[in-house]
Amino acid sequence: RRPELAAVYRAMMLGQKHELSDEQKELFMHSGTMHLFAINGLHIGVVAVALHTLLALARCPRWPASALVLAVLWLDVDTTGASPSAVRAFIMVAVVEVAWAARRPMNPLAAVAAAGLVVLVLRPMDFFSASFRMSYGVVTAIVLVGLPLADWMEAHWQPWRSLPAATWTWWQRATAWLARHATGAAAIGVAATLVSTVTGVEFFHVLAPAGFFANLVLVPLAMLVIVAGFASLVVSAAGLVAAGNLFNHAAALLIAWIDGLIRVGTRVPGAYGAARFRAEWIGPAALAALLAVLFAGYAGRWKREHGGWWPPVALVVAVVIFGVKFG
Repeated sequence: RRPELAAVYRAMMLGQKHELSDEQKELFMHSGTMHLFAINGLHIGVVAVALHTLLALARCPRWPASALVLAVLWLDVDTTGASPSAVRAFIMVAVVEVAWAARRPMNPLAAVAAAGLVVLVLRPMDFFSASFRMSYGVVTAIVLVGLPLADWMEAHWQPWRSLPAATWTWWQRATAWLARHATGAAAIGVAATLVSTVTGVEFFHVLAPAGFFANLVLVPLAMLVIVAGFASLVVSAAGLVAAGNLFNHAAALLIAWIDGLIRVGTRVPGAYGAARFRAEWIGPAALAALLAVLFAGYAGRWKREHGGWWPPVALVVAVVIFGVKFG
């Protein structure tokens, strides 16, 4: 009955962006949320977490659980067309899965590096693709600055820190939970925005300042859509068609909220604008410089005497001011 919502559902679950109308593509592009339709780390990671939750409830041992998770994830990747971004996300998750099953320390940066090495050995020319640079750039930024910033914000902005946790009331616990998740989402959003600001201008010729705020709200909703879609597949495969329809309708309701929020947000003045780099070399150079600053800050533990968290932000602002032409 709502084909426009069904199109977004198929695009979000299967990566079929051709299902979207031209208007929908423009809306998601202008809001900086077109990445929601890529079968990438967000999609694969949400499915992996949902699978692990089910297997944990079933008391499944580690190695069988990891093998089953990887088998289902590869089926998911293959069903969506085995796009390069989906295969890269699968390799990254596979590295983490093997470390978890072997009870080895799960180093996110090592997992990203190992996955990138495997991809480049198999397909060296991927290094020059927009998809590779965008996906690995965002994931690397999240590991280098997003996760450390989230830990720093949680440590410094913890509510009720002067009171013993055992004495908290229910609303104080709820406030602390919300603060912890909000600061984590904001930190990861900052990291992703640093890279997407550069790559958005380079590859899509759009600068979407509102994308940071849009992603804070829409990414959690999109994750719930993916969970609902996965739950629909599981229960429908078990013969519970009515339950599958229930999860599909829940996903449709979430998608309707996403659509409404994007339509309102893109009407805000300055939410997005057409933009291009003044020269073709500025985009690749800016991304390389940004990653270099992120590695330097990570190596220096983001200490205040080295500039704290501000050098990558200052670099991106300088690139936008001096290297981008608008209109």
